[in-house]
Amino acid sequence: MPVLIKSTFQLVACMPIGKNMYLQMDLNVPCYVGQHLFFTLNLFLPAFICWVVGLPLVGFLIMKRNRANLYERNMKFRYGTLYTGYTLQCYYWECVISIRKCFVLATSVFLTTAGAESQALCGMMICMDCYQEHLWVDCVNRQRARSRTPRRPPAPETDSGSE
Repeated sequence: MPVLIKSTFQLVACMPIGKNMYLQMDLNVPCYVGQHLFFTLNLFLPAFICWVVGLPLVGFLIMKRNRANLYERNMKFRYGTLYTGYTLQCYYWECVISIRKCFVLATSVFLTTAGAESQALCGMMICMDCYQEHLWVDCVNRQRARSRTPRRPPAPETDSGSE
């Protein structure tokens, strides 16, 4: 999935050279004219609508429509990986995480010309902002998370003073 999204963004990642914009992947291709305009309209727009916007949106709409039935066997089998680790009120949280991943991938593609430092800084700002939102919303099902951690076996009882 990340490869598809990154490739989608690379279709329109242009950089200025002189007075014109050229495609980062091939500096012989001027942006938004001729062949690039054709690819933008016929490849980028459908891929952006399907993968970047459509997949998280469709996942959210399916879960929202069926939120009363999320823990029934059929729904849990089909979509359980999207909401199992979250509280019942935050069934949508995996869609938020998908959007965050899209922002990080867009940063890696569109800030290529700005340098590695700018990419890292922007990526860290996105992750920190999302982490702050994650803490504020508190969607993690703590009881389920605790059940996944290995339990320490009880300490053996010592028999002191019985001689």
